[in-house]
Amino acid sequence: TYHPGQEGRFAITVSSSKPVVFERIAQRPRVTSLRGAWDATSGGCMNNASWRKNPSYLLSLSADVAKISAVLQVDASSPYPAIGLYCFRGKPGVRQGGATNSLDTSDLLASPGSFVHGRQTLLTMHALQKGEYILVPTCYRPGEFIGGFKVSVSSEPIVDLSLECVFAHTSTQRPGSAVQQRQQ
Repeated sequence: TYHPGQEGRFAITVSSSKPVVFERIAQRPRVTSLRGAWDATSGGCMNNASWRKNPSYLLSLSADVAKISAVLQVDASSPYPAIGLYCFRGKPGVRQGGATNSLDTSDLLASPGSFVHGRQTLLTMHALQKGEYILVPTCYRPGEFIGGFKVSVSSEPIVDLSLECVFAHTSTQRPGSAVQQRQQ
């Protein structure tokens, strides 16, 4: 509802070609988000040699987590671009810039499976250890979409995490901009 503390009845309708499971959330997650943008030089998905030209974000976890949920949301109206989100193991020296250039496909931990023509997509990862990871938001084709997006991350259990831009081509997001979220 618009006003906090108001309760009311509601219904959730879900359509899916795959089985769907609803689970009650034990506690309300805290979400850490950063805005970014793709431009004409953005590299597309890993099917393209240019995929490393996408913006990249350093995700730092203060403790082991059972589950990380990362949401990529585009600032666009229909028709939506085909979007996805990759997660890689972090490497030493990633803050020195060019994070995506140092990545190798063998570092890939999670990928979208299939790209979604929609406003947002979710990437869920299980059993991540304390440490650093690289999130790479991408469109399916290089330069497919020029515009903004938001990457949002939450964890179970709730831990301290931070999200920092480590590589960007555009002036709307600069390497080093960061959001730290103490989750309680």
